[in-house]
Amino acid sequence: MLGDVRAQTVELNEILRGDSFHFDGVEAFQRALRQRDVCLALSIGEGGVILTHLAPRSRAFGPSDPTFMSVLAQCRQTRPPFDIKDDLTSRSEAERATLDKVFYGAAYSRMAATQRLNSREQQIARAYNNDLVKRYRSHLNDEAEAAQFDRKIAEIDEQIRPEEADGEVRETRFMMREALVYRAVQETEAERLRRCLCDALIPRCPEPGERPYLVPIACVEGSMEGNTFFLSDICVWCCRKQAMSWRMVQYYISETRDRIAGQLRELCCPEEDAGGVDFQRPNDFVAVAELDRRLTPERVWRDVERGARILTGRNPPSDYAVQPDIGNLGLDQARAELAGNGIEVAETIDAGDADVIAKIRGATVGLDARDLVADRGELMPGDKVALIMQEGVAIDYVKVETGGGKFIFERPAARGADVNLSEEVLAQAIALDERLSGRISEAETAASDLDSEWSAASARRNAELAALTAEAERGLDAVRTEHAALSGQVEALRGELQLLESGRQTAQTQNEAARADLRQIEADRQTALTQIGTARADLAAFEREQRVLLDQTAQERDTILTSLRREMPVSAVAGEETNFIAALTRSGVTNVAGFAEMSDTQLREVAGRAGLNLNTARRLQREAAVMLEGRPR
Repeated sequence: MLGDVRAQTVELNEILRGDSFHFDGVEAFQRALRQRDVCLALSIGEGGVILTHLAPRSRAFGPSDPTFMSVLAQCRQTRPPFDIKDDLTSRSEAERATLDKVFYGAAYSRMAATQRLNSREQQIARAYNNDLVKRYRSHLNDEAEAAQFDRKIAEIDEQIRPEEADGEVRETRFMMREALVYRAVQETEAERLRRCLCDALIPRCPEPGERPYLVPIACVEGSMEGNTFFLSDICVWCCRKQAMSWRMVQYYISETRDRIAGQLRELCCPEEDAGGVDFQRPNDFVAVAELDRRLTPERVWRDVERGARILTGRNPPSDYAVQPDIGNLGLDQARAELAGNGIEVAETIDAGDADVIAKIRGATVGLDARDLVADRGELMPGDKVALIMQEGVAIDYVKVETGGGKFIFERPAARGADVNLSEEVLAQAIALDERLSGRISEAETAASDLDSEWSAASARRNAELAALTAEAERGLDAVRTEHAALSGQVEALRGELQLLESGRQTAQTQNEAARADLRQIEADRQTALTQIGTARADLAAFEREQRVLLDQTAQERDTILTSLRREMPVSAVAGEETNFIAALTRSGVTNVAGFAEMSDTQLREVAGRAGLNLNTARRLQREAAVMLEGRPR
């Protein structure tokens, strides 16, 4: 109900003798005054008349409104978290080593493709996962969640089918299957937390309370002399109920609202899968234990305060997370790529080493392999990794120690500092400038690639639009409407590309200014890094839009399985043909994908050098192609 509150004079002593006095006598009113618990409140009477009341705080405010934290806590009580990190100390060293192999494989898909489980390890891993799945299945109290979980496990078994293979292929498939099953449990638990989080984000309606409905506007202080009240103070903050409208929210957080809304869309609005289930794993993996720890009022307020300090320039951000792509790089190149992101290589380990997991465990400082599944390979400056190599080529990395979140670049000198740079400082500045130039060059290359991708996508879209037009000519008016909507989206994408190009040119201009003025090089570099981050975010947004327009969204799991099959060593197909395997390796072919995609001419040359019959080589290549498709050999 709405009412018009006009300026008026209120006699509080008259309220004490009327129906708007909500205390059990003068003595109760005096006690409330001493406790500063007297609220001045308004209500709407008959005909829209505004009435003034004196009431205790509990009566003036009525029932407490549901809060985000209370709704979230209630949901977490009905969906209690599942502790996936059960105690492993009672297990033997052999069992822990086997399970660590599964955990690392669940965290790093490329590494899983290089590892195998022997018959004893297969029994250990399968028994552990079967028990884990059974316990987690009984923990779920939602039929839809349980059905989704069962379907994930069934899809993994249908795709991998380790029992249908033999030899090294069987051992590798067992490793892949158990790693994916363990990962599925963590993914499903993250989905349950996400559902609670997203559901709690929608504010609940308040309870109405009792009539007359009061709106507290201030608290009053004073004293009683007999039956007369003498007012000494009135405060509009100690007893006031404020309407929490979007206008009020925007007053405080309008600068960050759009960014938060975009992040919530990624988390809370995933696309439906083929079965119509709308609570798939979010695009960014949710660490259940970490989010439970963070979702406290004190932690939320600290995060808000930190965000405000970043916006005002008083506190630089330190959550720079990266996923360096070091696949198929040489040792020195991989080290350089990681070092460029502030990552230190603590140890280099051969993927073919029988003790690879033991060496990774030995290099790990204060990290549990199960926590790495939630990290999804993300690193921060200062972290240390073990670099996994295969025949001289880097295939993956494993985080072994968490750093302090240091900055990649040094802080700029304070104003008024000595500007006479030494030769060493000047050399460092030049080196940093060269690194900055390399990053800008990467951004330019990415923009060029984006132009090519957009051209190809535009050509494909034109073909689709032509088909839609043909259907529309047969009377499908709905297709014409969809065509117009898609055309508008393409125009919007062109505008975004122009903005991206403008940002890239701005970065180049700032880089030139940095070379001209060494004293400002640090500030220019930070600006360029921000623009590169914006460009990468724009590229990621563009890729998502293209996937929606072309209806080519693929399940991440299929991507992981395809990647695993492609990265399987060529020995999984060539078997005992060691000469042929060595010849393939010298030709730069180390995995099944490279072998299956060789031209017949290349195959003939490699088979000739290895002394292998060409028909045998072709048969092995066909088996590699079958393996890539996921069909049994």
